[in-house]
Amino acid sequence: MPEKKDYYQILGVDRNASEAEIKSAFRRLAKMFHPDVYQGDRKFAEEKFKEISEAYEVLVDPQKRELYDRYGHAGVESRFGKGYFDWEDFTHFDDLEDLFGRRFGEDLFSRLFGIHMTTARDRAPQKGDDLRVDIQIDLKSVLTGSKEYVRVLRTLRCPFCRGTGARRPDDILTCNRCGGTGQIRNVQTRGFASFMTITTCPECRGEGKIIGKACLDCKGSGVTQRLQTVTINVPRGVEEGTRLKVRGAGNEDRATGLPGDLYVVIHIKDHPEFERYGNDLIHHVEISYPTAVLGGSITIPLLDGTKQEIKIPEGIQPGEVITLKGKGLPSLEGDIGDMQIKVHILVPKKVSKEERALLLQLEKIQKEKSSMMGRVKERLFRRDEESS
Repeated sequence: MPEKKDYYQILGVDRNASEAEIKSAFRRLAKMFHPDVYQGDRKFAEEKFKEISEAYEVLVDPQKRELYDRYGHAGVESRFGKGYFDWEDFTHFDDLEDLFGRRFGEDLFSRLFGIHMTTARDRAPQKGDDLRVDIQIDLKSVLTGSKEYVRVLRTLRCPFCRGTGARRPDDILTCNRCGGTGQIRNVQTRGFASFMTITTCPECRGEGKIIGKACLDCKGSGVTQRLQTVTINVPRGVEEGTRLKVRGAGNEDRATGLPGDLYVVIHIKDHPEFERYGNDLIHHVEISYPTAVLGGSITIPLLDGTKQEIKIPEGIQPGEVITLKGKGLPSLEGDIGDMQIKVHILVPKKVSKEERALLLQLEKIQKEKSSMMGRVKERLFRRDEESS
């Protein structure tokens, strides 16, 4: 075999390169020499891709890198135990899946190295499907947190046959059509060439097994459906669209029995007295004209069901805001917002005779006051002109 190049030189990094630098170099070179995107000689790209993949597999793994630094290629090859680099020991398929996508990476490694690309997703035990449910809570639950109960239709592995679909273990039979392989192979000869096509066995649907006598409970499906109540702990400070995860409350996988998760999307009902603006609450109040002029006090409701008296300062203007610190909503991080009291002046559509008389008298006083102020301004203006 030809002598191999230095792995550090292949990736273009120095011998003290960090893991992040090695990963960055590999990603750059892998994109450059991917055989399906390389513009030059495809055979050269394939060999180059193998070379940088091998270098990356060794240098990104602390144990393999230590052996390589100590003993060179011999140390790494002895680690694999075959005298050469064994591609079936390649452990960083996940990096390639992130880089090129799962199918693109699988096709590449199957074509170049003749192996199946096994990622962390493949190695992990298969879980059931996740579920989603949307619930509505009131604004007070945002303030205090709450327990909510929802009914969820879950698909569960049959407890009687444990997902096999068979009445008894000896009712699981090898498929006669495919011989237990789950595949049908057809070979066609054209001249001196033979072509093989592989299809999924229609009898066993690729499982290699068929059911003699079906489970009485699940009728051979291996799963059952149950409507179950799930408790959801809603924390204080949730916002519209917050997504909560309830682990293990999703569907169960038929083969492993492992459940997926339940995702709960929170929606918040409108409140008749309060508006939400971030962590602040906005409450609108109407006061009379005399109260706006003279000041006074009013009682307002709070979200927790209690009430509080607040003072209206003299001369408050329409739309002016009074802030109550710490009377708003909490955030998920624990901060507390404020309550903003927005003041509106109540203008009655009808008044009594006595009120009308008082208003007319007030209007007369204000006109006289305005006229007097006008005369004073005029005298001051004339004085300024004469003095100039």
